[in-house]
Amino acid sequence: MMCQTHRKKHNLMNFIRNLYLFRHGKTNATDENLRHSLMSGRHLTDEGIAEANRLANDLANAPIDVFYVSPHERSRHTAEIVAEKHPGVPLIIDDRFGDAVFYTWEMDNPEDIKASAETFARVTSAMQDILKTDYKNIAISSHGGITRAILKFCGHTIGGIGTGEYFHLGFDGEKWVIVENGK
Repeated sequence: MMCQTHRKKHNLMNFIRNLYLFRHGKTNATDENLRHSLMSGRHLTDEGIAEANRLANDLANAPIDVFYVSPHERSRHTAEIVAEKHPGVPLIIDDRFGDAVFYTWEMDNPEDIKASAETFARVTSAMQDILKTDYKNIAISSHGGITRAILKFCGHTIGGIGTGEYFHLGFDGEKWVIVENGK
């Protein structure tokens, strides 16, 4: 598999804060096409572990101060693999980064509209709390829909996010800039 990374030239010293957002690696539910269920026992496949190891290598030199992590096993496992390259950096489980459930992706469905608004509200709450901390370089291990909600909070609209995909955003004092997007 070819690694596709989009890089923009930015001096990291110009950023007040950095966010490193990543979706968990491929899971057994991804294989079984059960993407939007909250069934327990979803775990990384061998491919998902390989994606997490690639993420760990891609982010090995990132100056991460803290990891915020979804409570779901697949995101925790991915974060633990990435965190091996960052010994001593705390992992904080935050339920607000738990997976979003959408029964369909048709936003004409009232249940989806309500779920989307609720997801964005809890992600906004989590991000506001995180940005009140002293952490400057923050990693968040979560899910595709949650990562999209964080990106929306930061002023960016992104389509689908693949397993093992990451985004590096920098805050320049006025706006969040996508510095890098990799898979």
